[in-house]
Amino acid sequence: IAQRLKVESDIILPRDLMLSLATQPPRSLQELEARMGPLQLRFRLYGEAIFQTLTQNRKRPS
Repeated sequence: IAQRLKVESDIILPRDLMLSLATQPPRSLQELEARMGPLQLRFRLYGEAIFQTLTQNRKRPS
């Protein structure tokens, strides 16, 4: 998302949250929303795309 928008990744998500989501992906969009906590504007703007990215990465073979 950040690459497509040509912004630093922490504009989309703080790095600590990004690492947390990458290591323990949310199982649902609702869980992602809860974990994003006070970042509700970012969730509304990018939540679905973030969740899709995490889901696609989880489905890829190792």
